[in-house]
Amino acid sequence: MVAPRVRGRGRCSTQGGELVTDDTALISWVDPGLVSGLAHYDLGTRVFGSSQHDKSGLLARLEELNATAGDRMMFLGWEAYLKAGGPQAGTSEYSEEVIGALKDFARTQYVRTLTPQPSSARKLGSKVFLRRLGWYTPGQVHANDASMHLLADLMRMKPRMPVEIHETLFPGYRPGVTIPT
Repeated sequence: MVAPRVRGRGRCSTQGGELVTDDTALISWVDPGLVSGLAHYDLGTRVFGSSQHDKSGLLARLEELNATAGDRMMFLGWEAYLKAGGPQAGTSEYSEEVIGALKDFARTQYVRTLTPQPSSARKLGSKVFLRRLGWYTPGQVHANDASMHLLADLMRMKPRMPVEIHETLFPGYRPGVTIPT
């Protein structure tokens, strides 16, 4: 039996489904499907990246990111897939397969999982905000969806979202001092 890998410095946890950290964690979000979007943000280096992959490519990229994280904590979240009828009902088998692979990856690689978000949660991290940050990639629908989930998660971060993201999205706004415009 392999001993679990101990990772992370400082305080990193999820409380009530929200990420609470003062660490240099790597946070990744996936928009699962036949073509899955992946977005990641490194709290230590402040580096963002996004891409689209099939299932095997996604898992390979996550393994690379996990290796890059080293002894730092990696968090992984994904869009929750809710079964519903309708014109896109055939996508459930792909989404469920990818989500199962993500759960297996997290368990075997000792990666912390975040509470899955419904597709509507990404609206907090809108395309307008992605463009302000330089995170929007034309023609990469799934990567942009994953980026919106990631940004929504970062915006809900406690005690507050990363300063450089806050200042880019809301220039000049200081909580308790200025009125947002």
